[in-house]
Amino acid sequence: QSGGDLAKMLWRNMIDSTEEYTAAGVRAGTIKPSADPKARARCLAMTSGGAFLLYLQMHDSTDLRTVLRDYAEEMVLPALELYTN
Repeated sequence: QSGGDLAKMLWRNMIDSTEEYTAAGVRAGTIKPSADPKARARCLAMTSGGAFLLYLQMHDSTDLRTVLRDYAEEMVLPALELYTN
């Protein structure tokens, strides 16, 4: 809420990058095509980014490297189970 134009630019860049990555996956045949690629990218970026921001607020450490490591350790395997089974 307080990030202003810089935060908006970050989110737009994340959404654009996500759209590029998923398009590459579609071309490679590893991701199914979407009826609305922009909406899918927006959903993925917002849910993933929002979840990390919430995790960051709840984490005891203020060291970003520690938080990123812990986030990966805690979230990658459950996410793989969720999205692959």
